[in-house]
Amino acid sequence: MLGIGIALGIILGVGGYKFLELLILKYKKKKTPTPPLLRRGIVTRGYTSESGAGEKENFSVQFEVGEIERTKDKSKIHIINMIPSGSSFESNLTGVYKIFNKSWVDTKDIEWIEKSARAKRKEILKDVLS
Repeated sequence: MLGIGIALGIILGVGGYKFLELLILKYKKKKTPTPPLLRRGIVTRGYTSESGAGEKENFSVQFEVGEIERTKDKSKIHIINMIPSGSSFESNLTGVYKIFNKSWVDTKDIEWIEKSARAKRKEILKDVLS
């Protein structure tokens, strides 16, 4: 009788643990992997927000982007960070993110972040030594 109680306790304990683990995995946010970036840059775009009363308000968003792919005059970008011109436009950022992320942009519209001479030397040294 004692053996049955222990076996039943183990079975229920393991089953309960697996059930909780499944619930935690289901509600845990899945992190999307960042694609390898060729180079980084900054883009500023203007948008229009319409309030419930029908009033339109213009705002701009500054994006820190990474280049995933490129052609002669276009770059496919991945958004690293974005900042709106005013805090009242925070609610619009999810829609802007969905529209702008992984889209093709004119390369001339992106202000590319150049590496410092020190960082370039460090990369070259790393390549030579490896």
